[in-house]
Amino acid sequence: MQEIPYFYTLIIIAPLLLIYYVGLWKLFAKAGRGGWEAIIPIYNAFVFQKVIQRPWWWMFLPLIPFVGFFANINLLMHLGRAFGRKSFIEQIIMCLIAPFYVAYLGFDKNTQYTGQPPIDPTKKKTALQEWVDAAIFAVVVATLFRWLFVEPFMIPTPSMEGSLLVGDYLFVSKAHYGPRTPHTPLQIPLTHQKIWNTELKSYIDFIQAPSFRLAFIPFGWVSVANNDVVVFNFPAEMEYPVDLKTNYIKRCIAIAGDTLLIDNAVAFINGKKVIDHPQTQYQYIITTKGNAISDKAFKKAGIKSYQELSQNTYGVKASTESINKLKESDLVKKAERYIIPKSEADPNVFPKSKLFKWNIDNFGPLVIPKKDLTMPMTEQNIALYFSTIKTFEGHKNVELREGKLYIDGQVVEKYTFRNNYYFMMGDNRYDSLDSRFWGFVPEDHIVGKAWFVWLSLEEGVPFFQAIRWNRLFMGIQ
Repeated sequence: MQEIPYFYTLIIIAPLLLIYYVGLWKLFAKAGRGGWEAIIPIYNAFVFQKVIQRPWWWMFLPLIPFVGFFANINLLMHLGRAFGRKSFIEQIIMCLIAPFYVAYLGFDKNTQYTGQPPIDPTKKKTALQEWVDAAIFAVVVATLFRWLFVEPFMIPTPSMEGSLLVGDYLFVSKAHYGPRTPHTPLQIPLTHQKIWNTELKSYIDFIQAPSFRLAFIPFGWVSVANNDVVVFNFPAEMEYPVDLKTNYIKRCIAIAGDTLLIDNAVAFINGKKVIDHPQTQYQYIITTKGNAISDKAFKKAGIKSYQELSQNTYGVKASTESINKLKESDLVKKAERYIIPKSEADPNVFPKSKLFKWNIDNFGPLVIPKKDLTMPMTEQNIALYFSTIKTFEGHKNVELREGKLYIDGQVVEKYTFRNNYYFMMGDNRYDSLDSRFWGFVPEDHIVGKAWFVWLSLEEGVPFFQAIRWNRLFMGIQ
């Protein structure tokens, strides 16, 4: 990945801000202010309060952690009301797509400044009641926005090192592949599995609704592509409903219909070699020239995972780039990739069958199931696909009897898949629990596409020292 730290600031955030401030310029002018006042930092926040007829000190509320989110929602609600947009739907639209709606109101000839609507003395709310209402409304807006467009995630494990680091905070786009309608509708908003800081379930699962994916056609992105970095619900976790399974993030190596082969740690899709991400981590055996390699030297080369195997010999998990940096220290005599031999079958590797002598460096060939793809149910194919057919294809009764596949009591010689599936792998090839161990990701488990890093913090370091400034707003490729 070519890392351009402020790429998304320039091509995504900056145009949105431009649209917003152009619209605000027009709205300020409609309110009898100078349009130019909308683009003067700090001063524009003061004028904003004048336009919405609220106390000047409200301009500082968005700067307060946690409170700021609700304050911004409240301010947008008041802005809409000041220009006659008072209905619930109009307020929701204002908060969900503020840059575009502000611009629309600014250029709409029928939109005029009305100020705050008159208050009925019998229905007058206290300041506390008004902020409680704003907080409730903010939760509704945040829930809708999180479902439809973007959801924040944090990288907790090193399975995607070094393309994604532990402590990276991401925005994941739901719009790319289309948001899913809720499978578990009875859930506390803005939670996942548990109520915050408790072990109590945050949902009731006795009602399960059919889930559909909404394709946002104007975006033009409706399907997972090879090499996308994808967030998905962990398929092998059966204790939760589909949409509440633990979220995983991996790279999609193979999509539905592909044939995957990993030969001596080199992945091939449909016979074509996969170009690995530049920061993909491999295993190396490093022999030194006699002196030990210090922690500082490893850290300088960007290597986090290493082990002293014997005197002058280290086992290292690192990218090719990091190994080359380490060689520059003049401490390394030899650095060789370690690849697990084909003769060393791993019983923990999918499909966990004696019919296949696979390991994580020598795997396949494996056809990834695709909707409407028909396969003969041979002994090998039953071993490969039985668990997928039984768990994810929606059949009531799937059995294996005397080496034959039975569905609803009928023997099946050929099977046609109902769904699309994907094969996911971590960029940290030797420290990733991925499809090589547990199999395919069904299409209905796909959450969204990892979009960009908005914050990155190194663990165990004071906040301002912990910020990895070069990763802020870094696009994910």
